Amino acid sequence: SASTSGNLIVGHLDWDRQSVNVNTVTDNKGNTYKKLLGYTHWHGRRYAAELWYAYNITGGNITVTAKLTGNTNSFFQIYISEYGGIISAGDPLDQSSVATGNSSAVSSGAKTTSYNHELIYGVAIGASGTLSTGAGFTNRSTANSNIVEDKNGTAIGSYSTNFTSAGGNWIAQMATFITTSSLIILPV
Repeated sequence: SASTSGNLIVGHLDWDRQSVNVNTVTDNKGNTYKKLLGYTHWHGRRYAAELWYAYNITGGNITVTAKLTGNTNSFFQIYISEYGGIISAGDPLDQSSVATGNSSAVSSGAKTTSYNHELIYGVAIGASGTLSTGAGFTNRSTANSNIVEDKNGTAIGSYSTNFTSAGGNWIAQMATFITTSSLIILPV
């Protein structure tokens, strides 16, 4: 379905081979995508992943494209999510974190939000073993046995995106975004 103008798009990119880099993420509507955290190697250095986002987007039928450099004869996947109710007057990103590991408890690592009612976005990719959605999160995708999840961080506090795994190597990433419900306008 068509995207809505003013919304937020979050993209998780994941690929193999150390020699590949993502230079740009663009779409056919001219929205500007920003990279979070740079890429993170995981499963030794066999895979890499990163998050990108665009806010206050121009809506419509959007096709997102990632431009790769290096040995592009590799595995590549992209997960795209869209959210409404995000501030559009400025950059809505508040916090972000990333962690890698190979235990059954999967976590992005915690960050403290700055506002009430922030969007807590999380994604986990596993090299082996099935991942499960974390408690209190809404599952948005289970494509390729990977998880995209989110929730409303109702109060200012420490948040992490958590998942469970049957084992194997994984990467977990989190980003928090300021919503229109986060800001309280006081009368003058």
